[in-house]
Amino acid sequence: MKHIDSLVKKDLIYLGTSLKRLVLMAVVFSVFIPIGNVVYAFGVPAIMGYLLTYGVFAYEEKNKMNLLAISLPVKRSALCSAKYITSLIYIVSSVALTILGLIVSSYTPIESGFVNTPGFILNMVCMLLATALIYHACILPIIIYFGAIQVRYILFILYVGVFVMIGIFGEATIERGNSLAHINLMLDKGLNSISSLLILLVSLLVYMISYSIANGLYSRKEFR
Repeated sequence: MKHIDSLVKKDLIYLGTSLKRLVLMAVVFSVFIPIGNVVYAFGVPAIMGYLLTYGVFAYEEKNKMNLLAISLPVKRSALCSAKYITSLIYIVSSVALTILGLIVSSYTPIESGFVNTPGFILNMVCMLLATALIYHACILPIIIYFGAIQVRYILFILYVGVFVMIGIFGEATIERGNSLAHINLMLDKGLNSISSLLILLVSLLVYMISYSIANGLYSRKEFR
């Protein structure tokens, strides 16, 4: 556990020193993208995943720090665990900033579709976390095994694909008008706390399965 803590701190130090612009972009996007339509909030996890998770991996590969990491007296499982823990930190931070932006927007004349009630916020948090966990569960094994730089085009396509789908759905809610109200009703009334938590638990299970797959792949990976 001591090694994992140090590895997590290492990634956070990278963000705080060499990747400050990525952090600033992620914060700005997390807060401002959902303003105008609550549907756009579901694209924020993709931003955090693409900008921060990919950014740290690519930074390490570009500077050969990943080769240095595997030469350390640390198990590969610890290296893999650290990446999944740092991704969780990105996810929680992203969700917190997104909810903050939505709450602020609820006090402005902008009609975002956000309802500032405990039930809506709880369901929104659960859905954002679930979306982010599943998205990261998909991209992390790919990055860990193949390398961020090698699969950058695949990751970019996934990133763009998420936003295209979110954008189409978001524009549809604006054009149809009452569809946004239907989304509000689903998050505020249609989903109870038990349903939201169950969805979140399923996404956590998917994330854990993803970790097991990534850990197995990483243990067999050959570095050159």
